[in-house]
Amino acid sequence: MKLKEFELVKIEEIIRKNLPKFRWWPREALSINKVHIDYSKLINNKYIVTFLRHNDYLFYVPWLSIDKKDERLGDRCIKLNNMYLYEAEFFPEYFNLLEYEDYTYKEYNKLIGRSVYAEPLTLESTNIVAKHVFDNNVEVVVKSYRLLPRVNYEPLVIAKLAEEGYRHIPLLYRIYSFKGQTVTLITQYVYGDGDGGYPFYTTYINALKTRSMRSRNAYRLGLASKLGTIIGEMHILLNRKRDNRFFGLEEISNEDVSRWSRRVKKRFNEILRIFDKIIESSENKEYYEFWKNVFLKSQNLVDNVEYMFSVFENACKARIHQDLHLGQMIYISKTNDFIITDFEGEPGRTDEERIEKEPPIRDIATMVRSFQYLAFMAYLEVRGKNIDIVARKLLKNDVTWEWRMRHSLSMLLSYIASTSNPNIHCFKNKMMLIEHYNNVLMPWLIERALYEIMYELMYRPEWVAVPIVGLLNPAIPINIA
Repeated sequence: MKLKEFELVKIEEIIRKNLPKFRWWPREALSINKVHIDYSKLINNKYIVTFLRHNDYLFYVPWLSIDKKDERLGDRCIKLNNMYLYEAEFFPEYFNLLEYEDYTYKEYNKLIGRSVYAEPLTLESTNIVAKHVFDNNVEVVVKSYRLLPRVNYEPLVIAKLAEEGYRHIPLLYRIYSFKGQTVTLITQYVYGDGDGGYPFYTTYINALKTRSMRSRNAYRLGLASKLGTIIGEMHILLNRKRDNRFFGLEEISNEDVSRWSRRVKKRFNEILRIFDKIIESSENKEYYEFWKNVFLKSQNLVDNVEYMFSVFENACKARIHQDLHLGQMIYISKTNDFIITDFEGEPGRTDEERIEKEPPIRDIATMVRSFQYLAFMAYLEVRGKNIDIVARKLLKNDVTWEWRMRHSLSMLLSYIASTSNPNIHCFKNKMMLIEHYNNVLMPWLIERALYEIMYELMYRPEWVAVPIVGLLNPAIPINIA
């Protein structure tokens, strides 16, 4: 039986029923009964390119039909009698599909050869990420977007950085569009030792195990400083001048300050609501009740956040990474360098929030939060206890504080130095970041920690203690001295 023998209506019904098995489908938020095929095209009796619509949500899914099951992908397929429909990006044939006339692309670096092997890099992402090997041994990453936002943040940012010659991203080959929608990125596959946290994590683990925290070998301050320079260069290239379009610096208004404050307060209340919902149904009520009560100690911080944000009035907001953390990077020990691999922006934001400009220092705040997560997990591994026990200990006496503070401070100071000329922060007091960096960072540390707490409650509730400890024990000293 061939694909053309199936009626579109029947395929739509089959796809709809199978959606919950795909990681990218927001099963808790969207009803499969309201899904319909907005567009479909049968190509060479082998491919079906579909746009699936659920009200304002549009999903791009290219399907490849094969006659046998691919065990690597488990049950992530749709059975059609004696055929299987798979997401095409996980197979070399996807590049044949990309040659179809309705696909267009912009090329940034020459891509030669044909794909002869493909494998998923992860099946847990909400977008598709696959590695392809070409017949000339070139290795690339194919990244396709399932849920298509009104403005697709990542292709715009990575294309801009590629055009500016930024060295800390993978080589960009092509950006593909289909029917006017940006759907696929082709980038270099980067070999590294681990994610951006690898050199810090291994160093800290060793120091904890050997009880050598006072040794210079317990720290990688030079690497942390390098991160500050890398982030600073990225911000400058994305914001070369004042401009109210997608890239560029803009003056922060009173409305910006109020909007950021409302976001924080809304998250705080939403977290309490989710806590109550979990407590009501959980078998581990004591755990969640304890950490909810601890979380409530941050009420004072939240109440004062608008005053904290007011320090930014008349300074500059900019195009930033928005979801920068050590897990978004690859560390390469041969060059002692970092490559940033993900520019999707912070998950869970609305289209309007995703394209908002924010103060550049916010990316540094998310990195400071990342060091807290890393330090917690390293301490957890060495102590061999569960998250609750370790979190309660660190809540009383956070022995990771000095380690993460020193790395955060090294990163921050190099960042300030690299963004002082040209100055992309625009504070009237030019010494603001040096003399009052704790005041500048604090509201964004709160904002990001609340995002993390909400994320953990929604997806990994047993981890919620980790960002709560970080919220109450931010690793930023009062001043440089």
